[in-house]
Amino acid sequence: MTLFKIRFLPFTLYDVIDILIVASLLYVIFQWLKGSRSIQMILALLFLAVAAIAAEWGNLHALGWIMSNVKTIGIVAIFIVFQPEIRSALTKLGGLGISDIIFRKQRALIPIDDIVESMFELAKRNLGGLAVITRRSGLKEVLDTGKPIDAILTPELLVTLFTKNAPLHDGAAVIKGDRIVAAGCVL
Repeated sequence: MTLFKIRFLPFTLYDVIDILIVASLLYVIFQWLKGSRSIQMILALLFLAVAAIAAEWGNLHALGWIMSNVKTIGIVAIFIVFQPEIRSALTKLGGLGISDIIFRKQRALIPIDDIVESMFELAKRNLGGLAVITRRSGLKEVLDTGKPIDAILTPELLVTLFTKNAPLHDGAAVIKGDRIVAAGCVL
């Protein structure tokens, strides 16, 4: 005679898929947060969650009242504190390139060698240069602060833009694919 009868819930393929999706999301979130200051904030939130559970479990009314108010404010605070990270994640999510896959759109390759050659030449001349390489994110606000160039990137052109006393030497050059889109941009 057994005292306990253990019954397990049925485990289906949907459960496996669900677990894999949740594990993948957690992995992506941890990779995204790794090396950032967000980890300390998440640890603080976990501490508050443990305090709330302890207050409820231990029937601590004052601490429970504080924790319930912190929960209400905490939801808003999470969006305020993590606003840059949330914006970055949504930008990355929006730029997954699904339309590129569907429409088989070709992207112009970024001429890294030309950019590096330009920067070495600038270093030899004791000049500085700031180049922004865009991929999927739109930088309309940044582009609006500079002058449109829309020219094929060459080392000579990039060096010329950053030459002292040139009209566009202050600010950044924005590069998209193999073209210099704008120069003199304020970041």
